[in-house]
Amino acid sequence: MKIAVIDDNTSICKKITYILSPFEEFQITTFSSIAAYEADECFYDLLLLDIELPDENGIAYIENAPVKHKLVIYISSHEEWMVDSFNPNVIGFIGKNVLEEALLPKVKKAKKYLDNMKQYDFMTMDGNIKVYENSILEIYLDYTSVYLNLQNEKKPIRLNLRSLKELENQKLSDNFIKINRQTIINIQKIQQVLSKEHKVLLINGKEYAVTRGFWKDFIIRYQAKRYLYD
Repeated sequence: MKIAVIDDNTSICKKITYILSPFEEFQITTFSSIAAYEADECFYDLLLLDIELPDENGIAYIENAPVKHKLVIYISSHEEWMVDSFNPNVIGFIGKNVLEEALLPKVKKAKKYLDNMKQYDFMTMDGNIKVYENSILEIYLDYTSVYLNLQNEKKPIRLNLRSLKELENQKLSDNFIKINRQTIINIQKIQQVLSKEHKVLLINGKEYAVTRGFWKDFIIRYQAKRYLYD
């Protein structure tokens, strides 16, 4: 998740970086002005934006609908501006006096929101379909056919693939993890990890075996994700 920070106060930029940098999911870039941010050619998932900036008011900037980011969280000492900060892409407001306790939960919320928004294009035996990441339970191989199991569908959907390796072109997010040679699951859909049996229980009530060669990587990534979303 690429995060941009715009604040002319370098100590605030350093504090935000210090809070978020331990998490590998977050890549943080800081800017001292909107002009510097606009000059940067990258696109960001989340913008942490100060309101009172030397070159432009942050709220006025967002009202002009810039397209360099998906979501915005305002970071400001002026809580009286909170009422004026509404915008479809704005998902939060954090006072600088509560930055240490409020920042991480807000950024986690933004990541979860973006994960739920993410879509994939899959080629099925009947044509292309678009699927939200949040609806996917598992993708599995049955002999030489690959199936997609969705949360609200009674039957799995057969994809026009012959192996799980062919899914590499989809660039699945790190919410997906392979637990054995035949199965990829969505970590967000885990209800319980049965450590003694090396199994996972998904929210559909189905148990899945995590084979020995995949267990260590699975448990490390699961625990990291669990901490991120808690």
